[in-house]
Amino acid sequence: MERVLAIRIHRGTHEVGGTCIELAADGERIVLDAGMPMTPPRRCSDLLPDVPGLWAEGDGSLRGLFISHPHPDHYGLADLVDDDVPIFMGPRAQAVLRESSFFIPWAPAFPPALPLEHRVPVELGPFTVTPWRVDHGAEDCFALLVEAAGSRVLYSGDWRGHGPHPETVEEIVANVGRLDTLLVEGTRIEIGGDDHHISPTEAAVEQACVELIAAARRGVVAFASAQNFDRLDSLQRAAHAAGREFVLDLYAASLWIASGRPRDAIRVFATRPQRRRIYETEAFERTRAVRDLRIFPEEIAERPEELVLCLRTSAVHEIEDTGVLLDADVIWSMWEGYLQGESMASTRQVLRRNGARVSFIHTSGHATATDLEAFVRRVDAREVVPIHTRSPHICAGTFPGARLRTDGEWWDVAREPEGHACTA
Repeated sequence: MERVLAIRIHRGTHEVGGTCIELAADGERIVLDAGMPMTPPRRCSDLLPDVPGLWAEGDGSLRGLFISHPHPDHYGLADLVDDDVPIFMGPRAQAVLRESSFFIPWAPAFPPALPLEHRVPVELGPFTVTPWRVDHGAEDCFALLVEAAGSRVLYSGDWRGHGPHPETVEEIVANVGRLDTLLVEGTRIEIGGDDHHISPTEAAVEQACVELIAAARRGVVAFASAQNFDRLDSLQRAAHAAGREFVLDLYAASLWIASGRPRDAIRVFATRPQRRRIYETEAFERTRAVRDLRIFPEEIAERPEELVLCLRTSAVHEIEDTGVLLDADVIWSMWEGYLQGESMASTRQVLRRNGARVSFIHTSGHATATDLEAFVRRVDAREVVPIHTRSPHICAGTFPGARLRTDGEWWDVAREPEGHACTA
């Protein structure tokens, strides 16, 4: 009997997030990602993909779960995985999630995982899984190459070509070799969208921050995701270039240090909710560990023009008391739509009454349609399957030789697959 490698995408052929991919060969299986859907399913029973042995005791054929990167839409269901299923993830990503779980106790705790390292193969039964580093702004983001039954499949994970590490794409293109199937993200390919918009590079974001901070006369406050380490790096360098100290709240500082970044590059401001969390859990070692880095409201009030504060938006009322927001320059370094949402009404009010000037300086963590098309053309893949997209048919018009799949459909990659071909 001919050996075959089969694939089933449980979630992701028609939506962004909640990714879960099952692969089977020689009677054994692995899973790539176990993400939380970004839009809750109508029925609770639809939350968990129908993967035998992933959520409860199985027949032993499920060999492992591989997490491509530490974003909830790719790992958010991992805490529900059966204890007998090994989980693989980058060690720095796991360290960051471990720190994050202390400050966000309602978030799912990530279970202990075995390490994934760039270009270090993991062998499980008939499967060889090799992580390839990609640029997505977070720690330990990987594309995953799966080899089994004579077939080769590359899952791109989430990536971009305009970040600080474009060499990661070049390394994959130059070295990954002939593929039977490429599962490639299409996050930014949208119906009615500017699909081929050129995103600013991370270097351009950093330069814009450098110029703004250098010209600022009073306080500078930045709002960015604490897990967007490329952005934190850019803000830290921009602050230091202007001769200012870079201040993170205790949550972001804990992630910064857990990621292996230099602790002497930052100051640490513990907000009231963070101090309350420390007190309630008696985790006083967390503040002791950064005692030499602490900055307090009195110092912020005395020297706002010498600081760049990077905090969560929930801290605006607290820092307003220091006067740092008066005539301040604010860098909004996230999706602009977040600030316009109803939940940010109080934040907008605080910024307005202090006369703060808001500048939107941001770039996406996902590849543009132009970069995706170029990547697909350069990778030698017989079959290209869009995933992590709301617009699969537009992807089919963008990716040469694409084949559309549906959630829950098994297909065999060892011979000419079923399904309908769509060419650009």
